[in-house]
Amino acid sequence: MDYELSDEQKKYKEEFARFCTEQIAPHCPQIDRGGRQAHKKLKSLHRKLGAFGYLGLSFPDQWGGRGHDLLLQTACDEVLAKVSSSVFLSAYTSAIHCGKLIEHFGTAELKRLVLEGLLAGRTIGSVARTEAQAGSDLGAIVTAATRGNGEVVVSGIKDFCVNGPIAGVFLVVARSVVVPDSKDAGGESGPTVLVVPRDTGGVEVVETVETFGYVGLPIARVRFDSSRLPDRFVVGAEGVGRRIVEESLEWDARGMTSASIGIMARALEASFAYSQERQAFGKAIGSFQEVSFKLAEMRAMLDTARLLAAKAAWLAQEGDPEASVFLSCAKLYASESASKCAGYAVQIHGARGLLKQSVVASLYRDAKYGEIAGGTSEIHRIAIARSVLDAVD
Repeated sequence: MDYELSDEQKKYKEEFARFCTEQIAPHCPQIDRGGRQAHKKLKSLHRKLGAFGYLGLSFPDQWGGRGHDLLLQTACDEVLAKVSSSVFLSAYTSAIHCGKLIEHFGTAELKRLVLEGLLAGRTIGSVARTEAQAGSDLGAIVTAATRGNGEVVVSGIKDFCVNGPIAGVFLVVARSVVVPDSKDAGGESGPTVLVVPRDTGGVEVVETVETFGYVGLPIARVRFDSSRLPDRFVVGAEGVGRRIVEESLEWDARGMTSASIGIMARALEASFAYSQERQAFGKAIGSFQEVSFKLAEMRAMLDTARLLAAKAAWLAQEGDPEASVFLSCAKLYASESASKCAGYAVQIHGARGLLKQSVVASLYRDAKYGEIAGGTSEIHRIAIARSVLDAVD
């Protein structure tokens, strides 16, 4: 096992870090205020990230990608997440989450229609999977995709669609209903995943949602009211919908793992700087054991989470059967450690950490988001426990 980046990859990561500092960070305060102007700015940042090559980093060059591996993708994800968790999750959801599903399961025609735009940042994607009664329980999905006569009709309401207010395309997960004809008896045939362009009739953003953390991240509830599409917008062949959904959950978990690590890195950096600046009883508070031990524990948690994320990425690109459960380990550890690190950061900053506009207060809110999004901590514990018990059997 070798998780070390090559010299070329390290150079790319350093260049990307400079790009994020110079081209992304100055716009983050505006993004975090939310609203129409923030959404407009976020769209422009997608195009900048596409032009730099980040959005297509781990995609084949034939679709506008750069052809790098998942290890470099994971390393660069952390870099962007450290600068802005909201910008990162918006970009990741659009290009990497939506893009990878289309790359792995879409037809060449669908890749030309959608994937190239996502990787360039011209088009923004949103995953429409969650519903009011179907979060972790995907079997409870009500949204229906009725297929027949060469078309599919989508009807239902999706909650918590990241990028919903600014998306040009939605990757919709629905239960498939087949219209009976001479070849098929009709009825349900498992989940269907399909691309629904925003300009398709019947697509409506019902409301923009404000969450506790990730204040600058555009999230919406979206209604699909008998939206009609030709069959070519269905992702994957008949019968592979369940596998696409499983992979979607994995990309979701991978993104939140990187987001959590970025939060941890920024919390440690801010806490160390403040511990050297703030004076108490005639010396920097970082010299007190109570503070220095918190910094030490934050560093240990950060490095451990990085190693887990790197191993999860390596196992995935090697096709290892343990890749999925190890990703659960990485996501569980990183998200819960991010909450602990952010809590330490607030404690080190004292009263300043309690100010609503402080960086560490924002990180504290964002960190909690990571314990729920991308699969709750409880869901990942179930997956890990199941793997342990299966090994015993």
